[in-house]
Amino acid sequence: MEIKRAVLPTLQRRISERRVVLINGPRQSGKTTLARLVLKDLGKGTFYSLDDEAWRQLAIDDPGSFVQFGEKPIVIDEVQRGGDSLVRAIKVVVDDDNSKGQYLLAGSSNFLTVPNISESLAGRLSVIELWPFAQVELEGNTQRNLVDDLFGPAEKLRDLGPSPLAMRDYLERICTGGFPEVQSLTSEGQRAWFNDYLRTVIQRDIVEIVAIRKIPETYQLARLVAARTANELVMQNIVQDARLQRQAVYDRVAWLETVYLTKHIPVWSRNLSTRVKGHPKIYMTDSGLAAALMNATIDKLSDPTQALSGQLVETFVVSELWKLASWAKTSID
Repeated sequence: MEIKRAVLPTLQRRISERRVVLINGPRQSGKTTLARLVLKDLGKGTFYSLDDEAWRQLAIDDPGSFVQFGEKPIVIDEVQRGGDSLVRAIKVVVDDDNSKGQYLLAGSSNFLTVPNISESLAGRLSVIELWPFAQVELEGNTQRNLVDDLFGPAEKLRDLGPSPLAMRDYLERICTGGFPEVQSLTSEGQRAWFNDYLRTVIQRDIVEIVAIRKIPETYQLARLVAARTANELVMQNIVQDARLQRQAVYDRVAWLETVYLTKHIPVWSRNLSTRVKGHPKIYMTDSGLAAALMNATIDKLSDPTQALSGQLVETFVVSELWKLASWAKTSID
């Protein structure tokens, strides 16, 4: 059964309003499926994936021709693999033609922080983040959005009612996370998928962006960061535990966020000095991935003395709020 993505109406509206729209989010979160669905609904358009080496090479060798070949809207999947020249070629086209809905881009790396892309398409581009499935999407219950309720009248929160789920149900959802492919896997299959996923993102996406060496050390660093999910990001502590030089640790922690493995929340305080001096909190973007990297299982987390439970519950809640915020009517930026 196809699960409806709640962000689809927002995406369709943005395409009708803007020249270029970008779907950004983790690899395997459903960006390609969503982009193909948009073209199907429109009944027109052209789809290119730069994971296809032939298309990628053409985009690199002759970006000017590539971005004008095909019926619009033109979807370019994994656009970050085409580099700065491809993005600049798109800029040239949309500066000459103010028509809406010309390009739908999709990328597994944060477009604004990828080192090999300096052109931001500012003023031309609308960015939509697509995360793995939210729980309300899996349940088919997207009519209400908790983010809107939290910032709306208090009555809306009062009529939500108690949760029908038991603690073990929550732990199962936490350890599964939201990635589409893991939903039908066994617990053992999920853990294997998450470990393969991390290796793929590091070996393919991070290596391609910055041409790093010491891949095993980067994998181990990701596990160290996962162990700190929902905690303050104190870089000195990570430097002490990592088998990398200090600057390499700082760089790699930043790259983990660039490829949507992690996300941080800045310090909030009424006191400006506290905001400046305080450490942000860091989260793995998917609780299932965090649980797998921490070797946490439902049975382990069921132990009331297990310290990891609080970290993973908080990671799960925060990631759900990020997902809900991506299609909420209330802006919380």
